[in-house]
Amino acid sequence: MPIVAPFHACVAVDVDGTPLVRIGNPLALAPASTLKLLTSAAALSALGPAYRFTTRVFVDPSGNLIVVGAGDPMLATDAFIAGQHAGVRFAHAPYTRLSALADAIAAARIRTNGTLVVDDHRDDSVRYLPEWKPVYATEGDIASLGALTVDDGRSSATSAIPAPDPAMHTGQELAALLAARGMRATSVRRGGVPAGAREIARVDSAPLGAIVQETLTGSDNYAAEMLVRALASSANPAIPATTPDGIAALMRELRKLGVPTAGVELHDGSGLAATDRVTCAALLRVISLSRTPRFAAINDGLPIAGRTGTLAPRFLGTALAGRLRAKTGSIDGVVGLVGTVDDAARPTFAFLANGNLSDATGVALQTEIGRTIGAIAAMRAPTGLVPAP
Repeated sequence: MPIVAPFHACVAVDVDGTPLVRIGNPLALAPASTLKLLTSAAALSALGPAYRFTTRVFVDPSGNLIVVGAGDPMLATDAFIAGQHAGVRFAHAPYTRLSALADAIAAARIRTNGTLVVDDHRDDSVRYLPEWKPVYATEGDIASLGALTVDDGRSSATSAIPAPDPAMHTGQELAALLAARGMRATSVRRGGVPAGAREIARVDSAPLGAIVQETLTGSDNYAAEMLVRALASSANPAIPATTPDGIAALMRELRKLGVPTAGVELHDGSGLAATDRVTCAALLRVISLSRTPRFAAINDGLPIAGRTGTLAPRFLGTALAGRLRAKTGSIDGVVGLVGTVDDAARPTFAFLANGNLSDATGVALQTEIGRTIGAIAAMRAPTGLVPAP
């Protein structure tokens, strides 16, 4: 295919479920954000689309409030939510309001001693993966990971800088909200839930299906990484969740789902790691799964050309606007596009390219691939065109 000839690339296209194109079929390439499709599939498989993250608050016999994090990637302050919803990319992101937790605590009408204890023991203390470039933190691509975080692990609602201690920062934000509601909140410290403590408030996230949709539509790196941690915690809740354990659980789920894993090598859940490797065959299998009820959130979360998420500004005024739905991917030297075109033939496709390519070249490759898929959408695969998968 001349479009991808200068680069290490793979292209796979199915029409009506029949293989039409296979180029670079065995190649395992850096996937960038298309990796989020695999992360999403594994999370939906292991946890189910109705799963919710629950942040709980306890009071102990001494009057301490203890906030226990469960890895909710969407917990956020009202200021952060307003800023994110003002843009196109995260316009409909289903955030969990930290203010709702403050309201629930105030409604419990309990006496406290003014101390707020934060507990993020569900996850380990690794905040930033060694495989990520330092610039990703300063540019706002990813911030501090942890079981109790607010505003994507950032140091404030308007800053891209990661919070040095996201649990303490969450506690400080919650303490300010409680003070505004007339509750004494004079200090924040780390700790756990002692014997005799009782739960007095909680706040649930949106269902996992809605979080997966947002993760794909807006290409949410933070949510994708926290889904990996959730997989680790689900597989072994007795120990702190780690990214490596989450990746191991993710790979097990992919194998259960019949996703080809030969050549697949993962180091994170977002695709920011340049060392990640994925095949077009694996990505195409996830798109196929997305047409089944348990994985419908993947299908619903694919950005729509000219309409939503990362494809909102793309393909405007073309025949693909409103029809092409695909997960984008782009980091230095990597570009990808994986999805479908809504027409009678319902083609599905996966495209990855690695090489010495600029951002502009990557966008041009995605555009040409999209146009090519759109042009062949009505085709049917002649018998024997490609080997049976």
